[in-house]
Amino acid sequence: MMNLFKLMLCFGLVCLGAEEAFALGREQVPIIERPVEYVWDRDDLFRGHPEKLREVMECLRSLEEDTGMEVYVVTYSSGIREGGKSFADRCHDKWLGLESDGLVIVLGFNDLVTGNVGRSQKLYNGHFIERGLMPRVSYVRLEGIIGDSIKALAGEQNKVKWCHDFVESVSGKLKEHFLVKAEVEKSNEGSRFFVWIMLLLVLCAGVFVVFCRTLGSVEKRIKRTYQFPDFRIERRLNGRCGGGKISVVEFEIPPFSDVL
Repeated sequence: MMNLFKLMLCFGLVCLGAEEAFALGREQVPIIERPVEYVWDRDDLFRGHPEKLREVMECLRSLEEDTGMEVYVVTYSSGIREGGKSFADRCHDKWLGLESDGLVIVLGFNDLVTGNVGRSQKLYNGHFIERGLMPRVSYVRLEGIIGDSIKALAGEQNKVKWCHDFVESVSGKLKEHFLVKAEVEKSNEGSRFFVWIMLLLVLCAGVFVVFCRTLGSVEKRIKRTYQFPDFRIERRLNGRCGGGKISVVEFEIPPFSDVL
């Protein structure tokens, strides 16, 4: 049993090594400079449909203007010498860089439509969180947007129309996502503002109550009067203002000679 396990492990390592060697042996596809109009029509898929190409370009331009998110599309109909995912990631690294949350969508139109998304692996995997850099759209959400757009085009045979409608769908869903996100953030800001206003009103009310109590206490002390108790004083020598006991207290110190 142990020998069988060792044999399977060796076979797996050999297959893995062969696969890596095959991948390394592939010649990478040369990448052009970043397309000014957001589309690299590598094999002239839109050769006979320039108006559709302009609409796709305008759609991607509008997406960046409205949301600030850059999305580029690469189309090809012939075979490429490297994997589509590797090709998409290399396009992203060259055109957008590691700190951009933009995307490069590579669409292949051979017998079947294939698609790969190039993105910054480090950014979407949270390597720049300490610097406050995070993608504005989670990759799970991106997968949902792209998946829903593909499902909506099931059965479409025209490759040009498929690509055109796919880009419009993804662009529209991304705009909708950013719009909802902005409304939620605006609502949260309004809620926070309301809470701060309520706290300020409560604080002002507390200060006013303390001020009123302090003012009332001061007024009571000002109005306070002191009365001596009534007591009986006998008249003396029939004097109208005389009576009682009279004493004189001197506080002046006598001279030293008088004391002697």
